[in-house]
Amino acid sequence: MLHIEKTISAAQLIDTMHQIPLLQDKNTLPYANADISLEHMAMEDFVPTTLYVVKNGLRVQRSLRKDLLGLGHDPLNLDGALHVNNDGYRVGIVPPIVEDDPEFGPMLIDGAHRVYNARLIGTEVIKVLRIKNSLSEAPVYAFPNQWDEVLEYNEAPTNPKLKKNYRDNPRSLYRDFSALNGSSIREGSIAS
Repeated sequence: MLHIEKTISAAQLIDTMHQIPLLQDKNTLPYANADISLEHMAMEDFVPTTLYVVKNGLRVQRSLRKDLLGLGHDPLNLDGALHVNNDGYRVGIVPPIVEDDPEFGPMLIDGAHRVYNARLIGTEVIKVLRIKNSLSEAPVYAFPNQWDEVLEYNEAPTNPKLKKNYRDNPRSLYRDFSALNGSSIREGSIAS
């Protein structure tokens, strides 16, 4: 059974974001001096950086949203973050993360399954954690694409070209979001 162990305020969440390092260089904090806010954004105002979603991940996110709505929290309209426990499995739930790129504009970099589901049901506006003016030497590790390029798979594709349009040396640019949601990069999940 799902229950909420802790709620995290917007201020605490934003403070944590300022401390997020790169995965391979813990001394580089791409958001240390960034402008970070929780804000409502129209779905048409940002693009994904993923070329795929996994069907089971979509099911999990639909179920999680239903359970959280029953507890008074919408994962597409959070005022901070949540630590939840689902039968002993603990995870952090943060708003979808949109990072503004100076060349490409606002790009969704975390929360693709939730946002994909929201698009399927016709949601027009969601609350995101928006990051502006991040460290220019550490751009987002993948280029943007359009939503109609995102394909559903039974399992994550093994070919990196089916996952994202990666920049050169993407691992050096990957953000370590484990402090937010307890997740870490899976081996083989991005191009080496």
